[in-house]
Amino acid sequence: MHLAGPRWIGVLTVTDQADFEYFPTGISLSPLSISHPVFPPLSLSHTHTHTDTNAIITHFGGAQDGMDPNSPSYGTLEGACGFGPLDDKSAWPYFSTAAFALNNKFSQDLPSFACGACFQIQCIDSRQGVCKTDSKGVNLSIKVVITDVCPECGSDGGPDHVDVQSLAFAKIADPGIGRISIRYRRVECAVPEDLKVSVMDFSGQGGWIRLTVDDTGGRGAIQGIWVSSSNDAGNWIKMENRWGAAYELNNSPAPPLNFKFELDGGEIVEAYDVVELNGGISGGVSNPVKFNTNTQFEITDPAAQEVRAFSEGPADPMLITSSTPGNTDIAADGSGGDGSSVGDVSSGSGSSSTDNTSSTSTSSTSNSDCSEEAPVPGDFTCQQQAEWGKCTESWMAQYCECSCKDQRRRRRRSQLRRMLKI
Repeated sequence: MHLAGPRWIGVLTVTDQADFEYFPTGISLSPLSISHPVFPPLSLSHTHTHTDTNAIITHFGGAQDGMDPNSPSYGTLEGACGFGPLDDKSAWPYFSTAAFALNNKFSQDLPSFACGACFQIQCIDSRQGVCKTDSKGVNLSIKVVITDVCPECGSDGGPDHVDVQSLAFAKIADPGIGRISIRYRRVECAVPEDLKVSVMDFSGQGGWIRLTVDDTGGRGAIQGIWVSSSNDAGNWIKMENRWGAAYELNNSPAPPLNFKFELDGGEIVEAYDVVELNGGISGGVSNPVKFNTNTQFEITDPAAQEVRAFSEGPADPMLITSSTPGNTDIAADGSGGDGSSVGDVSSGSGSSSTDNTSSTSTSSTSNSDCSEEAPVPGDFTCQQQAEWGKCTESWMAQYCECSCKDQRRRRRRSQLRRMLKI
């Protein structure tokens, strides 16, 4: 049967508010209720979506890496998921990307290291003035999409060490602080556009084809892709997921190509006549050809709308405040549902606290387990060397352990990714 539009199957509903009390969000992924008879009831007992998790975050692609945070890098350039350059800050995911450790529970439980799944991150750091707040004094949250892996994060902070893009980090805390305490949980991907098929390589009928699926809404994590020829629409051929979130097939059917996509929860949509070209695509991960599918998975988040990112206040689609549509679990007392503090700033405005200078000056040197000996004492400080991107220079190897910790970790991350070929 030819379907012109999306086929809605799963309905996302919040069924246990107690687990998420005091944690503002649009729509969280709780156990699903299924309104379509095609699939049996789904259990999320193995996907950890019921509660939020305390963790730490660091950030990549900013001054601490000697980079411009407005330019693509790591997970917004050629992350391990294979989504390729995500260099348009005005389009999903608006540079709001993140990477999990390989031993993170979501990396292990979800398809393709959780690539494409969305998470809400809220600052809960107890240090005065660290967490940015909204007009009601509630700590701000961000929504991020997983586009990369962080192999070394698991040994530096544990499996719940999350690495986020620097601009996204700056929405909830001063990037100069480096790492903060947060809590996170899986939420819907409220994508304002249709699914896209990004074809990296395609040599035509009978040849090799490799692709990813971009702008995936709802649960976000693709667990299966099938392809068929429009001349034989019922003959679905399952594609193989061999690295990241990329799927491939050695013997492609004849174009035009139809696709069937399945999320980790079992929801399926089909798209017809998507790729009409008979080969000639060889741009790889850095220069794929994108095709619109004119379909999307179900999105129930009332905050989902096409707005520009990085504008002021709630117009930012990846910034979650107490006034974001769908928020029904805001605490009046500003404390976390698990008893943890949700910030010491009593009258926030969604911008940095005036105390950021003092927080920044102590945060990178407060760890007594590392040394802050500068290469030339009394000349330039370790903080300056880090800001100038000098931490990975050979002559800095034995100096500035605290200030350079994250920058060196990120270098190891790139080296490990190349070794693992993921």
